[in-house]
Amino acid sequence: MAEIEDHPLDRFEYEALLASRDGLAWCIEVRGAESLRDQADEPDTRFMAVTVEVDDSEYAGLEQQWWRRRLPARDEFRRYLAGDY
Repeated sequence: MAEIEDHPLDRFEYEALLASRDGLAWCIEVRGAESLRDQADEPDTRFMAVTVEVDDSEYAGLEQQWWRRRLPARDEFRRYLAGDY
């Protein structure tokens, strides 16, 4: 989380961040690891503070998890993510 708060991420870094949240969701939902739900609150809050919901996020995929519908809030971070250096 510190990375997305401090500097822009490229496509690979951003996808890795989203994939780590996918893994956490899988552990909570599929494996029933309820203890992880509380641990997810703090990073989720931080993630939401630096991102905005975007209806047409290319990272959304078919699952439509809320975190995959979000992109960096800062314009320069979104441009960097899009490859506009």
